[in-house]
Amino acid sequence: MKHPFLSFVLCAVCVTPARAGWNYVQTVAAGAAGLNKIELSTAVIDRSLPDLADLRLRTPGGADVPYFTVRNLPPDFVLQTDIREEGKMTVVLADFGKPRDVMGVLLEIPAEEFIKTVNVMGSDTGADWRPVALKKYIFRQGGRAKLQVRFAPVRYRFLRLELDNETSPPVGITQVSAVLRAGAYDRLKKIEIPFSAAQRGKDTVLTLDLPARNLYIAELELTAQDGLYSRQARLVSVRNSFAAAGCVGSGQEPGCGKSFPVRRQFADETAPELIISNGDNPPLAVRSVTAYCLPVYAVFDSPAPAAYKLYFGNRTARAPDYGL
Repeated sequence: MKHPFLSFVLCAVCVTPARAGWNYVQTVAAGAAGLNKIELSTAVIDRSLPDLADLRLRTPGGADVPYFTVRNLPPDFVLQTDIREEGKMTVVLADFGKPRDVMGVLLEIPAEEFIKTVNVMGSDTGADWRPVALKKYIFRQGGRAKLQVRFAPVRYRFLRLELDNETSPPVGITQVSAVLRAGAYDRLKKIEIPFSAAQRGKDTVLTLDLPARNLYIAELELTAQDGLYSRQARLVSVRNSFAAAGCVGSGQEPGCGKSFPVRRQFADETAPELIISNGDNPPLAVRSVTAYCLPVYAVFDSPAPAAYKLYFGNRTARAPDYGL
């Protein structure tokens, strides 16, 4: 039996006057009766509103087809956590549900200025805690941020994070994500990113040329000509006023590999800057930059195999309410 979850059929993106206000249309196919799931192409994502509010799926006769969109989140991408205050510590408890290979955590903290140390512990039972990474700094200071803790890969079901509040007040944690072992992001869309490089003082600055606007980048991976290196890097969105920071390296230093988590959507933007701090080292000669992006899917019900029209590219459209 043919699976009803299918990708887009091949079709050129074209300008159409068929619908006032919508600039583009693409033909998509439901491969079978029932629930269908189609991946939105980079062309659709690029020409749509960042939140995809302007997407309309219609029959050849023009009738609206209710749908909803989903992103393909990998396992353990965002952790379910229990966050509590214990004495002079903020404690975050995470349960993967079963043992997982993990090599870091990324914290979402909206506070503008702070410095904290973090201990990371692991356990197979949720009671017998073993140290994974101790007294690691996270901070946001003067426009720079380090919100991830990387460590050599470990395999545990439970993680415990302890943020020290001894010398500063607690900070609110809104989300915790896992940095998975290499190869855990196979279900993400892998995109090689062209770039131009320049030196800015002691920093190597790569201006990226993203293939589309509105991409949600989960991880960014670098390869360099240097045989042995480690650098602090920041991916800066000028338009959206945020920065994702991490350590990139040749892998010899624990917790500093070829990739670092970004976990951001680049709304209406195609040229963010990747700033690599060289310190007193020579400039890093970067050979390639790869983005691992979250695919986006439209899910809808079809009474039979059929072709539909997907309209997009309307800057004034509001999201439809189908009650799904």
